[in-house]
Amino acid sequence: MKTSSSDRKVASIAPFGLRMQPELKQQIEEQAMASGRSLNAEIVWRLEQSLKADAPGQSWIKSAKQAASATAADDRLSALEAEVRVLRLGLNELRKTQQEGQGTA
Repeated sequence: MKTSSSDRKVASIAPFGLRMQPELKQQIEEQAMASGRSLNAEIVWRLEQSLKADAPGQSWIKSAKQAASATAADDRLSALEAEVRVLRLGLNELRKTQQEGQGTA
C-alpha cells in the first residue's frame, strides 16, 4: 500500500504513536469503515485534507502583509480585495472538503 502524497511504501515508514480520546477514535473508526479505509489511512487522509484546506491561508498572510505595507489607499484596497478573494476560495475549499467527508459517512 502506498500513501497518496508519496511513492514510499507505508510499511517502510516508521510507526507513530498517537493518543486520542476513545470517543474520537470510535468516530474515526466508523468513518474509516464507511469510506473503506483502514484507521491509519483515514487519519492520514483527514490530515492531508486539513493541510490542503490550510494552504489558502498562506496566500492570505502574504496579502495581509502587502496590505499593511502599502502606502496609497488604492494599494491597500486592492490588497484587501485580493485577500477577500483568497479567503473566499479557502472557505469554498473547506466547505467542499467537509461535504466530501460527510458524503462518505
